[in-house]
Amino acid sequence: MEKTALRRQCLAKRAAVADREEKDSAIFRHVTALEEWRRAPRVYLYLSAKGEPDTFALARAALGSGKEVLAPVCGEGEGQMQFYAFSSFQELRPGKWGILEPDPQACRLSENKKGLCLVPGLAFDKSGARLGYGKGYYDRFLAAMEIDTVGLCYQALLMEHLPAESHDKRVGLVATEAGVTVCAREGSKL
Repeated sequence: MEKTALRRQCLAKRAAVADREEKDSAIFRHVTALEEWRRAPRVYLYLSAKGEPDTFALARAALGSGKEVLAPVCGEGEGQMQFYAFSSFQELRPGKWGILEPDPQACRLSENKKGLCLVPGLAFDKSGARLGYGKGYYDRFLAAMEIDTVGLCYQALLMEHLPAESHDKRVGLVATEAGVTVCAREGSKL
């Protein structure tokens, strides 16, 4: 199936997910129970929007446990994204796509140090392939980093197989409300 049609199908499937708070709570428990989460000195995460699994509770938990928390700021160029550390939700503002992101005037630019990256996606498969939004932001970022990765999605969007190209970066783990799937984990990057 063409990726554009698959994206539409996955967006509709995600919009139909019921009991989101309960499912988000389960995803939160699974992620925070991971060894990769416990030992990560910093967490790179997206700030959830438009029906994505909640990452704000994960950001609060990371900040509360003394981890450095970083979120992306999308640049003006196609596919350009940099992570900025923030210590308070008051340091966030709507960005290029209307999604909250750190204010570059108030936050510190990341030096791309090792940690754990929570990766967004419309869907993931059991080998760690992800169906993103088609702009390549995370593929470029992950290609430049040696970092542990966890894709977040609802169980209804964890597929057996997704189309993937050579430049598509796979995640090591996928967390859903049903648990964690080990995908392409090749040892810890921390």
